[in-house]
Amino acid sequence: MSKRKNFNDVDLSFHLQHPGKGNEPGDPNAIFYLNGVYHLHYILRHKWNGVRKNLPRSNFPYNHSHSFIHCTSKDMLNWEWQKTKLQPSFTRHGMFSGTGFITLDKKPAIIYHGENTKNNYVIIAKNNELSKWNKPLPINKNKFKIKFWDPDCFIINNTYYSISGGINPDLFRSKNLIEWKYVGKFMSKDLGDVVKGEDISCPNFFKLKNKWVLLCISHSHGCRYYIGDWDKKKEQFIPEVHERMNWPDITDPIFALESRNFFAPETVITKDGRRVMWSWLRIQNIKNSNILSIPRELNSYNNKKLSITPLKELEKLRYDKKILNKIQIKNKSKNSNDSITKKITSINFNAIEIKLFIKSSEIKNKRFGFQLFSKNKDIGFPIIFEPELKSILVGSTKASLDFQNLYKTKNIEITIFIDHFLIEVFINDIQSVVGIYEKFENKNQINAYSFNGSFIIEKILIWKLKKINSGYKKAKKNKIWRVKEKI
Repeated sequence: MSKRKNFNDVDLSFHLQHPGKGNEPGDPNAIFYLNGVYHLHYILRHKWNGVRKNLPRSNFPYNHSHSFIHCTSKDMLNWEWQKTKLQPSFTRHGMFSGTGFITLDKKPAIIYHGENTKNNYVIIAKNNELSKWNKPLPINKNKFKIKFWDPDCFIINNTYYSISGGINPDLFRSKNLIEWKYVGKFMSKDLGDVVKGEDISCPNFFKLKNKWVLLCISHSHGCRYYIGDWDKKKEQFIPEVHERMNWPDITDPIFALESRNFFAPETVITKDGRRVMWSWLRIQNIKNSNILSIPRELNSYNNKKLSITPLKELEKLRYDKKILNKIQIKNKSKNSNDSITKKITSINFNAIEIKLFIKSSEIKNKRFGFQLFSKNKDIGFPIIFEPELKSILVGSTKASLDFQNLYKTKNIEITIFIDHFLIEVFINDIQSVVGIYEKFENKNQINAYSFNGSFIIEKILIWKLKKINSGYKKAKKNKIWRVKEKI
């Protein structure tokens, strides 16, 4: 049995991964589709002026700064890193979390927080290649006495609106991105299932069909979203639904409230009008990790929840398909504590996609699951459906699962993406969960098991997935992403 030293030794196959040593955060910011090319920026923390290297982390703004690293793709899969990053040598301050938008005169623009400036800024590109930018425009020219933090900018009725992070963000409006007026609080109210004191940071506000969606994080509970309406008269968001996209780690007392495996979401509208989201995989056991999730398509689920599915283009990575039909998992015992484990197949787990199809009638009210990275009957990496707890366990991450709606469907489709130690699980279109396999052990078995009663897996499809990290390897070698440390 061989083991890798740590996560940082691994070059992933199909996740967007920073080609350097990392340095968190890795928030995706300012994603655009322009003239056939997708542009994605993410935050990179780096040394600034080489001042006082041994300061404690609480004081890192004084010897560190942040830049926006720029990479491009024609298909949202294969990425190339560009020299045209945004960094303090141009802006004269560090660039922290923000979002991208298209101005009324069709120019790409970014709104972001200027580090240590107590202000947010808008910066407008001079071209669609994002190689040249105008000087940053401050939001707080009028000295509003509020805390400026993670901003977002959106357009309604030819008017720009800007929100700044907070428990209930402050809202501003402008006609020209130069002069801003204070409107008031962004949300009309908060909802009952929100924990008191949760903040709204890394916001991304957009219209999806006939509803408005706010993606955000709270620093206490991680990634989440609201769905609601926009009150044009009062200029305020009226939330109706609140849901989470980040889930607790049952084994970690420090991060019990938030797994942190899914953080700081950001979206783009594709060429054909789809809303696609990335998130920073803030993996707590990887020092200075900068890895983004696989892209997810967002749709409305009965105006009450987001439908979250893997990016359609990921299908282009498939090859060497394996098909398994009618696999019966038998458990004759009526004791709910008894279980049966059955080997399904053996596979190389480095880069694969697995689809399992099960009739809902087969598993209704049954506790069942799968084991990845297993050997014989050992636990490996568990994926356990727990109807009695209304949850699913993915590794050590416990997420809620709406079994009531799941049982209403005729067929249940479970999709699993595995990229070395990263596991991303999708159940129909009602849940997605990220898990981490920490052992790095070369065990190649997939098992299925049932805790109370038998069930049949109708079909299993397994594909190997192509490696698409050539751009990553090139950037790792030439270090084109490296920022200038002095201003």
